[in-house]
Amino acid sequence: MRARETGRADGSDRGQAPSYVATPAGRVALFHQKGPGAPVIYVHGATFPTALSIRWGFGRDGTGAPGSPRSAGSAGSWMENLVGWGLDVYGFDFLGYGTSDRWQNGGGRPLGRVNHAVGALEAVVAAVRAETESTAVSLLAHSWGTLVAGQFASQWPEQVQRLVLFGPIARRRGEPAALDPSPTRDISIRQQWDRFQSEVPEGVPPVFPHDAFDPWAAAYLATDSGSGRRSPPAVRVPAGPFCDIAAAHAGHVFYEPAAIRAPVLVVRGAWDTLAGLADTAGLVEALTGAASVDHVVLSGGTHVMHLESGRHRLWRIVGSFLTASSPTHWVTDAPMGGEESR
Repeated sequence: MRARETGRADGSDRGQAPSYVATPAGRVALFHQKGPGAPVIYVHGATFPTALSIRWGFGRDGTGAPGSPRSAGSAGSWMENLVGWGLDVYGFDFLGYGTSDRWQNGGGRPLGRVNHAVGALEAVVAAVRAETESTAVSLLAHSWGTLVAGQFASQWPEQVQRLVLFGPIARRRGEPAALDPSPTRDISIRQQWDRFQSEVPEGVPPVFPHDAFDPWAAAYLATDSGSGRRSPPAVRVPAGPFCDIAAAHAGHVFYEPAAIRAPVLVVRGAWDTLAGLADTAGLVEALTGAASVDHVVLSGGTHVMHLESGRHRLWRIVGSFLTASSPTHWVTDAPMGGEESR
């Protein structure tokens, strides 16, 4: 078992303290909400950690805070919702995010690229398998995190029970982009707001409106103690994930989908441009070795649908897939055909 130690979360976490898993480059923070069933590990994306994704809690009015109590339906956090499905749920922050250690030396290159990040996932999976005495775990990955999870699942297929790829980054045939050698990037609240709203069709009200976004934004800045010293205030994150996304869209292969053996759910919001329909359809076709493959497209959602007003549909479909007695005979309420399909 990899070395683990307990610790206290910072002020952005409001009560849930992580343990820490040692990796060669530093410690990663591991969060756990215990449930009676099989273990599932959440793998976050490029710009925000678990406190702002699977651990972000919503009240009945749709506003939220990290770790706020679950009340009903799409209230509470996605982590709590998955526990409600009977799962034993873990989430961790990659190096450079949230309560994990920061990278110490970039060497003039973008930090936190997939080939390094998969080592952190390997350490976390080993720790969770040892703690739960499980031979395999399920992975629930979002955005850039799907590249890390896909590489792990293709290299160690026997350790993955089920795999959810939400808003997956997939290979395209674009032109190679110039590589920005900066080790990190600063992400401001305005950049996050613009990114989240950019995919919503003109004339449609925001699906992550200000009354929900504003508390999220304040908590996001709190994940980086140096955010207030920048102008405008911004969270500093590793730049490697952005380079990985650009490389994938330029044709780079980060993992071999055909080597994945677990049942796979590929799910995206219909408005998602970072994981377009052609992207996910091509990925589904390439998953030739998977025990089963389901492809769900949810209307009215963007690349961050897990934070939006329609999140309950995503949460329900993922929970159903992860807990079905047979992943080849699970049931979703998404209608066949059209914008929501399997």
